[in-house]
Amino acid sequence: MQVKLFYISYRNKISSWEQDYLKKISSPIKLEMKLLLSKKSYKRIEDQKRYEGDLFLSGKADRSQYHCFDKSGKVLSTERFANFLNVSQKVTSLFIGGAYGIHNEIIDKASSLISIGKMEFTHELFRIMVLEQIYRVSCIHNNHPFHQI
Repeated sequence: MQVKLFYISYRNKISSWEQDYLKKISSPIKLEMKLLLSKKSYKRIEDQKRYEGDLFLSGKADRSQYHCFDKSGKVLSTERFANFLNVSQKVTSLFIGGAYGIHNEIIDKASSLISIGKMEFTHELFRIMVLEQIYRVSCIHNNHPFHQI
């Protein structure tokens, strides 16, 4: 299964934590992180969200389905997330929005909304949390005992 993780960032740098996860995530998952560098800053939040949504749509080469991370989405256990990735189409596109969230037009067209919970996190920490879950999914698929610990 191929997972494309699109994310908005204001810095063109991946953390050492993220690099560590990218090394640990193994078959059957082929993870591709897609940085969408947000270089502009708008006075109105809606304009910022629209700009970042356009970045996502233009950076997403295919017009296949996509899923957004949003606190209003469905909270999934790790096992359900593993099942979700397993039954999704061959390529699963996931989107993490910017600091102000995701524009409503992007959310409305998403196949689903996924939530990690109602709390809010920095973008760097949130990406690491998503990478941790993708790593656990790879452990589940490979019958690795780490997930049961």
